[in-house]
Amino acid sequence: TYMQVTPPIVSSIVPLCKVGFDDSGNKLISLLEATGDSCNNVDTRYMKNARDRDPDARTGLAVLPIYQDGRRGCFFDAASNASFAASEMVEMMKDVETNATDTSFGAFLFGYPHLLPEMQGEALAHVFSKARIMMHDGGIIVLDLNGVPEANDKQTPFGSMCTARTLQSDPVLGPALSHVDILHMNEDELMNLTGVQFEEDEGKNSDAVSKAASLFLKCGVAVVAITRGKKGCFIKCNSEERFASSKMLPSTWIDQEIKVDASLLPPSTEINSNGAGDAFTCGLLVAAMIRHTGLFMPPERTSPIKSGSPYCSPKKAAQSSGEQKPSRNLHLTNQAMNLETAAQFASLVAARHIDMTTRDFSTLNINRIREESTVSPHGLEEI
Repeated sequence: TYMQVTPPIVSSIVPLCKVGFDDSGNKLISLLEATGDSCNNVDTRYMKNARDRDPDARTGLAVLPIYQDGRRGCFFDAASNASFAASEMVEMMKDVETNATDTSFGAFLFGYPHLLPEMQGEALAHVFSKARIMMHDGGIIVLDLNGVPEANDKQTPFGSMCTARTLQSDPVLGPALSHVDILHMNEDELMNLTGVQFEEDEGKNSDAVSKAASLFLKCGVAVVAITRGKKGCFIKCNSEERFASSKMLPSTWIDQEIKVDASLLPPSTEINSNGAGDAFTCGLLVAAMIRHTGLFMPPERTSPIKSGSPYCSPKKAAQSSGEQKPSRNLHLTNQAMNLETAAQFASLVAARHIDMTTRDFSTLNINRIREESTVSPHGLEEI
């Protein structure tokens, strides 16, 4: 079997956001610190430092009701997010760089620029360029979209899509796109940004999604991930030339394109789909960062792996009751998940999030999800 990943899989998570001394801010910090207690890897010092510098700040709040017919609503108070400036974000980042014990940062995940009016366009590009400099080998920059307004001007009278040049001139995203390694959006946001239209024929829709995703690749994005609800996800990756400027991305993803079905839950499962895209994005980022140690250990007693599975040979399964010494395969050392496995991994993380029985867990069994997501017919060639 694979070398077990020792939690936390990400050694340090540093939230950088603007909160106030109000009830919502105190609640958010307490929730983050509770997760930190479970995983010992969430550091809230820097958002608290920022709060001390601006004691009059108010915490943003979103209320997301789920209606009986399945529709979702959103009531949003931006509060101090409306004035959260790029200079403040950069100051937080400098605070982290100066005072953190471990400065080998691997990724920068930024969410919802359409809801942050002072961090758009060139200001957003500036934040990303600063993040790139402070990360190990440039790290991985991830942009997760939400709140994208409808934009009928991106659609021609004949229903065709906009051009890459139109996206590059977008006042919110345009200047920042070339800095982005992984860009996530849902199907509606893809429609609003590109003008792509969908039909009843899902085969044609898959082609349309691919063509729309290609527009962002032309703008310099390395990996575009589109979540499509019950229809699963679509991921498309850029060329070797683009990946050369983002060394931390798995090289096996170059020029790849994959469509993965949504992870199935039992019919009786009570779900809450709020935050599913966020969970998927985090799962895909973790999948991009995981590397094989090259070590193999006997399975845990609680492992679901059984004899005959692609993860464990019958001989190994027969020996699982006894002591086994770890072995090393140098060929596998530092190998990453392939794109299909990574997409499965991200989908399973999202499924755990929308399932009401697992939604509020403060930790996830990464080893279990990793085993479930391995789809290579070669088994052990996957992380």
